Amino acid sequence: MKKCRILIVSVIILATACNNDPIAKLPEFEILLEDSTTIFNSKNIPNGIPVLLIQFSADCKECQEETSEILANIDFFKNTNIYFITYEPFERMKVFISHYKLNNYHNVTVGYDYSKFLPAHFKMHSTPLVAVYDKRKNLKVLYQGKTTIEKLKKSVSSYQ
Repeated sequence: MKKCRILIVSVIILATACNNDPIAKLPEFEILLEDSTTIFNSKNIPNGIPVLLIQFSADCKECQEETSEILANIDFFKNTNIYFITYEPFERMKVFISHYKLNNYHNVTVGYDYSKFLPAHFKMHSTPLVAVYDKRKNLKVLYQGKTTIEKLKKSVSSYQ
């Protein structure tokens, strides 16, 4: 009986710890959009469809490859909100947007993380970093470094 109580208490502690994990839910943060005046707050990301947060560096080869692969498969991601976020200089972000014509996609938002929130939140400074959230804004997968488009598609489709 004592072992059963210990097991039950352990399960409750584990469940409580998982619910209090600071990265388990989409965090609230702000990014500066390309127009250099609009501040976008993540609390305005709608529920109901998956979310990709992609921390990128404009000069990062893997980030460029990841972006190209996502855009080549944009029809697959048409029901996913995609947020490309950088903490590098604002002008580099603008070149990245222009080069990939990211303004042409209704479900893509690009912003400057002026407070460097994401690297601190995830405790990772490598790029690309891709966080996949389900339609209820729960973190499902976190990729550090470039991942394959197949894995990314599978992750997104699993949580729609």
